[in-house]
Amino acid sequence: MNNYLSQYFIHLDTMALLPAKHHLYGTHVVEFDKEVFVKDTPLDLIKGVLLHNYSSLEATRRTVKLHTGYWKKVPIPIYLGELYMFPTHAMVHFDCCWIAYHHVSEIRDGSHSEEAIVLFKNGQEIKFPVSASSLRRQRKRTRVVKRNSVQIREHMLRRPLSPKILT
Repeated sequence: MNNYLSQYFIHLDTMALLPAKHHLYGTHVVEFDKEVFVKDTPLDLIKGVLLHNYSSLEATRRTVKLHTGYWKKVPIPIYLGELYMFPTHAMVHFDCCWIAYHHVSEIRDGSHSEEAIVLFKNGQEIKFPVSASSLRRQRKRTRVVKRNSVQIREHMLRRPLSPKILT
């Protein structure tokens, strides 16, 4: 398979991480202009990019919980101000997919109550095994996380550094 990668790094073109449920790879990655398959699971990819950004999944989840009160299916800021992803299920659930907030154009009802169709800004549609109302709620929660994190970041950038830090 020529679109198989042993490693993958989540970036701004990443639209969705889907569990592949395959013996050779764990994630079907949907990007803006291509699709690839990766050995690691979606959760492992999330953990890896957070570690690369000097954080961890647990620290990020605790921070989001502190600022929003969200305890379940917590949206995750990957790059503050730029890339936020939200889960479709509990993070450890076998069917959990991750959707990049900034790529979503619309969430539609599927053909039955436990199916949603996400229309991405590039015109691509993907069906997810979860209700549309649940995904809309996740999208709204991600918007709150983004707004809060941008406000906190802007506030911190306006604050002068302590003289102790400068020396």
